[in-house]
Amino acid sequence: MFKKLCFIVLGAVFVSSCGSDDDGNSGGAEDCSLVIKDQNAQGKFEGVDFFIQGGSVRLISEKPLFTLFLQELKGDVCDSQDDTQRILFGSNIQLKEGVYPLDNLTTVSFQSATTTGLATCGKIEILEVTDAFIKLKLVAQADATNFINGNFGVIRCKN
Repeated sequence: MFKKLCFIVLGAVFVSSCGSDDDGNSGGAEDCSLVIKDQNAQGKFEGVDFFIQGGSVRLISEKPLFTLFLQELKGDVCDSQDDTQRILFGSNIQLKEGVYPLDNLTTVSFQSATTTGLATCGKIEILEVTDAFIKLKLVAQADATNFINGNFGVIRCKN
């Protein structure tokens, strides 16, 4: 029994040491090299070019949830139920100035009625926080057809 256990442990060590050494981007924060451009936030959503049309942030269980809208909204951004195409992010970031790299817990989600693309490569930079507004930058890429890069602001919603 002891010999079998040793063999299994040695096999596991050998297999884990045979990982890939290529320089491909696996999406982790430590190897993500995306740079935020100084431009109005824009990108592609399901392969179609877009500019951010509005956004909001609200606290959900003490954590911020940012919602960016890709279509022009009618009415109050905090009351919008538009879910045709949007970009969501938040989770492990704080509502204070700083840079927050994307990782397995802090992600950017490109959502529509038919698909969801998840970006774990990129970063969020919060530039200014007031009681009513947050100014920030974001770069994130889920794949070649879902990405965002640039500056924008969001309204702080009262929960």
